[in-house]
Amino acid sequence: MDLGDGDALGVTGTEITLEARVNPSAWRDQAFQGSVLNKEQNGAGNDRGYAVRVGANGTVNFLLGNGSWQEVSTPSGALVLDAWQHVAATFDGATMRIYVDGEEAAARAVSHTVADATAALWVGSSESNPARTFPGGIDEVRVWSVARSAEQIQEAMDTVDPAAEGLVGYWRFDEGSGQIAADETGNGNTGTLGASTAVGGDDPAWTLLNPVSAEDDAGSRPTRYALDQSYPNPFRGATTIRFALPEAGPVRLHLFDVLGRRVAVLADEVMSAGTHAVRLNASALPSGVYVVRLEAGPYTATRRLVLTR
Repeated sequence: MDLGDGDALGVTGTEITLEARVNPSAWRDQAFQGSVLNKEQNGAGNDRGYAVRVGANGTVNFLLGNGSWQEVSTPSGALVLDAWQHVAATFDGATMRIYVDGEEAAARAVSHTVADATAALWVGSSESNPARTFPGGIDEVRVWSVARSAEQIQEAMDTVDPAAEGLVGYWRFDEGSGQIAADETGNGNTGTLGASTAVGGDDPAWTLLNPVSAEDDAGSRPTRYALDQSYPNPFRGATTIRFALPEAGPVRLHLFDVLGRRVAVLADEVMSAGTHAVRLNASALPSGVYVVRLEAGPYTATRRLVLTR
C-alpha cells in the first residue's frame, strides 16, 4: 500500500516511533527484504528516511537514515509465523529500540538523526526497493514524531486516539472494500491498495482478519496443536506465550517451578480454535527456571522459561 509522501510523514530530528501489527506467513531470507513500514531513500552519502523490516526466521530490523544508515535488529525468533504480533520501533535521540508485544526485544545506543526521504511511505513493500515485500498480514499502522515509552506502547497496542500528541499517520485498514485506506489523524495521508481506486486487473483485494487474533478466521485456523517458545526468553518482568488450537476445547496452561510446584494458572477454560497469546507477568516471582505446560485435547507440551532480574 502506497501511503504517499505527505509533509506529516517526513519525520525528522531525534524522535520517531513506528508501529504495526503483523502476521507473517513466511520469512524472507534476510530481515531487510521484508518491508513492513518503509520510507527509505537510497544513495551513496544520501541515505535518508526510516523503515521497519521483518525476515530471517523472525528477526525484526529498524532502520534510520541521515546521510548514512543506522540500524538495530532483534535476535531471530522474535516473531513467529501465522500469529498476530505487535511491533514497535522507537528512537529518542540516544537509543534505537524495538518492542515485540510491548516488551523490549533489542536496543542500541546511537548518535544520529532522521532525515526526510523523497520516497513515499509504503506498507508491505518499498518504493526504493519494490522487490522487498512482506509476506503476511499488516494492520494498525502508525507513525509518530515522538518517542513513545514502553508503557505508552503497552497501553495502546490495539487502538489509539487519532488525536494523540505526536501521531502523524494512523491507518486502521478497516475499510474492507475498495482500494482506499483512510488516515485517521486527518493529515490526509490516504493510502492506496494497488494501482487504482477499484479492485481490478492485478490490483490486490482486502483480506479481512481480526487484528488481535486470527482465531475467528477459518482461512487462518491452525491445522495442528502447537506450543511456541515464549518470547522474550530469558525475560525480566513479562513474556508472551503463544499456542495454536485446531479445534475448540478445554485448555489448561499452567506455570511450574523446577520442583514441579504449580506457581500460576495462566488459562483453565474452553477456548475456540485459532492462535492464542497469553501474557505472563512474573513481577511477583523470584528469578529462576520455570516450565509452562499446555494441555489441550490430546495434546500436551512444555516449554522452559528463564526469569532474570
